[in-house]
Amino acid sequence: MSITTYLKVKDIASYVKKEFGKDYSRTGMTAWLKDHGFTFKRPEKVPGKIDPDKQAGFIEEYQKLKDSLRPEDELYFVDAVHPEYQSQAVSGWIKKGECKTLQTTGKQKRLHFTGALSLNKMKLVVREYETIDADAMIQFFHELEKESQASVIHVILDNARAHRNRKLDEFLKSSRIRIHYLPPRPPNLNPIERLWKVFRETTLYNRFFPTCLDFFAAVRAFFSDKVHKMSRLLTRRISDKFQVIKLNPIKLA
Repeated sequence: MSITTYLKVKDIASYVKKEFGKDYSRTGMTAWLKDHGFTFKRPEKVPGKIDPDKQAGFIEEYQKLKDSLRPEDELYFVDAVHPEYQSQAVSGWIKKGECKTLQTTGKQKRLHFTGALSLNKMKLVVREYETIDADAMIQFFHELEKESQASVIHVILDNARAHRNRKLDEFLKSSRIRIHYLPPRPPNLNPIERLWKVFRETTLYNRFFPTCLDFFAAVRAFFSDKVHKMSRLLTRRISDKFQVIKLNPIKLA
């Protein structure tokens, strides 16, 4: 039964009666399931193109890169984030029988940021752009070179169009930056994704901003000031202890 996922308790009770000759009511079957470690939950969504073997290969190559770094080199994880002016409701502990509300916004304007995170002392470089394209990435890498005194700046990022194009390739020929690409769809392999989660938790979740200007101010305040005072929290939440996402496809009855 752990292989096949049933959506209704009555179907499990029917299966048990057919296979084992035991008759359970819905209440009895529900109690049995809880006693034997079953819970009613959704399957975890994973990217369709995710490949456990490529994840494992990246982790191995990353460790080699990390071990080869010289004292004068730096390693950054890079990604973009696009906070949207829209109330984000998430679950929290609310007293039973009480209904709490979160006002929503009508417009859905976005901001666009690119960030580079070094796990060494949680050094962060973030810049805002009108959009994230090849020109924005080149400009961002210029900014990263200004911020870093490293002889070689190693950058790990995904395969987005803004990250793989002729303009960027031409720029990199004379840059101190060396790019290393992640395997397809790898949110678990880019630690800066966890920074974006901290950002949403501390700035966006269950918060209502009356105007988009209020929203813009809160987002920009996080990246310009607040995040730089959170090194202890970030050190606890963010690391390169990667785990491979394994596939366990759901099978319905």
